[in-house]
Amino acid sequence: MTNWPLEGGTTGIVSVDRNLRGILKRGGELAASALTKAEAKELFPQLPAKANRRLIAGQVSAAGAKVLGEGFSSEKTGTGKYTIKISPELASTAVCTANYAGAGAAFGLDIVSSSKTEVKIEIFNSASANADLAFNFIILG
Repeated sequence: MTNWPLEGGTTGIVSVDRNLRGILKRGGELAASALTKAEAKELFPQLPAKANRRLIAGQVSAAGAKVLGEGFSSEKTGTGKYTIKISPELASTAVCTANYAGAGAAFGLDIVSSSKTEVKIEIFNSASANADLAFNFIILG
């Protein structure tokens, strides 16, 4: 884990680990400009130049159908197992975050794998059994 002071003061820190999981905080607000270009390049060297990056956001139903979004198709490959297919392919391996939508019970979600052309997601219930559930996602690559 690497920590940097935020621009404009010392009221918060930027914490990002090598798995690209992190929180950028400044007084409870996201601080998108908290990293310098050199720090961002060190943390995210696999991402292409800004002009070549694509951001894809969407929602997939429990049945695996695309509900919202463009630039992808989706399919359910088994109970609680989904594949998001990206077209055209990304310039780099997908960095993805996802969360389940509309759950009334305790569920978990794993991003199983990602590439330039697809992301695989599995959703499971509190008993660790795969379960069908709608989810939202954001992909950068």
